[in-house]
Amino acid sequence: FGQPAEGAKFTVDISGTNLPSISPSVVSQGNGKYRCAYTPVKIGTYQLSIFVGRGGTNYQDLIAGYDREPSNSVHEFELLGNRANPNPFTLSVLPGSTSPDTSVAVGDFLSLSTCGIVSTFMITAL
Repeated sequence: FGQPAEGAKFTVDISGTNLPSISPSVVSQGNGKYRCAYTPVKIGTYQLSIFVGRGGTNYQDLIAGYDREPSNSVHEFELLGNRANPNPFTLSVLPGSTSPDTSVAVGDFLSLSTCGIVSTFMITAL
């Protein structure tokens, strides 16, 4: 108990009212550590829920551990005790800053178009 576990099954759900849901994959990094990556596409407030278990989604529960010092890379596990479970976590997605130096536009219709034909191109703000 309290030791890293290989073979755990995780489900991550990121959802919000009138916002697109995200169900990112969780990948084992070895030694009981797992990585999850996601890219939110709309600003807003989401709930990020992390479930764990060794069976299917019907046999998974919200994780309820606590990291005493989340700002370091050690991940010391501790039971919640009388602390409230932060899971699901409240996730705030804010607009990112953009730069004209790194934003790009691509497409054939940036330099040539035909009268009466819809012309499109893609702009990516970075």
